[in-house]
Amino acid sequence: MASDTGTPVIGVTEESLTRILKAALAAAPTAGAITEEGLGRALAGAIQATAPRRQVTAGEYHPKSSFHPLRSKTKKLKGVWFQNGFFLNEDILHDAEVDLLNRLHRPGRYIDRKVEVVLRETGADLEGDIRYQNNTPDVRLMNKDHWRNFQDMLEQIVTEQDLLDEEDGLQVKKPGAPRSLFSSPATREARERVAAQATQTQTPA
Repeated sequence: MASDTGTPVIGVTEESLTRILKAALAAAPTAGAITEEGLGRALAGAIQATAPRRQVTAGEYHPKSSFHPLRSKTKKLKGVWFQNGFFLNEDILHDAEVDLLNRLHRPGRYIDRKVEVVLRETGADLEGDIRYQNNTPDVRLMNKDHWRNFQDMLEQIVTEQDLLDEEDGLQVKKPGAPRSLFSSPATREARERVAAQATQTQTPA
C-alpha cells in the first residue's frame, strides 16, 4: 500500500504495534538508555520476529526426503548408471546407494555370478549398468534370497570387488579405469581348475 505521495505505508494493527514495541524494549541493552540507532535495530528485529512467515516460492523450495535427508548435501553420481537398462536418477537413489555406485570400478560378475557389472567409457564420462535376472515374479522372489534391496546388492558387490583387488594386489582405481587383463573371476576359476587337474595328474597311483 502507498500514500498519495507515493511513499510506502505499512499497515500495523494496535495489537501488533504493542508486541513490536515490547519486543524492541526487551531487546534494548539497558532499560531506559536505548539510543535512536539501537531502537531502530530493535524495532527491525522485532518486526521480523513478529511478522507472519513468508511463503516460499516454488524455485526456493527444496524438500527433504528419505532419499536425501540433507538436501543441500545431496550426493552426486560420478557417471551415468543404469539398472537392467533403466536410467538411475539421483533423485530416487539413497545417498548410500550413490556412494556405493561411485565406488564401482571393476566390471565382472558378482554374488555367485547372479549380477553383472558392465562398465564402458563414453568420451570423458563413465557409463555403467547393473544387470541381473528379474523378468518373472518367481525370479524376483528368488533374488530376495541373495539381496534384500538394491543397496544390499551394491554393498555385496563392493565387498567382493575390494577382495578381488586385494587378491590381485591392485590399488583402488578411479571409476572408469580399465581393469587388468585376465583378472576376471571366470579366468581365475579356470586357472584353479587347470591347477587342480595338474595336481591330480602328478599324484602317483
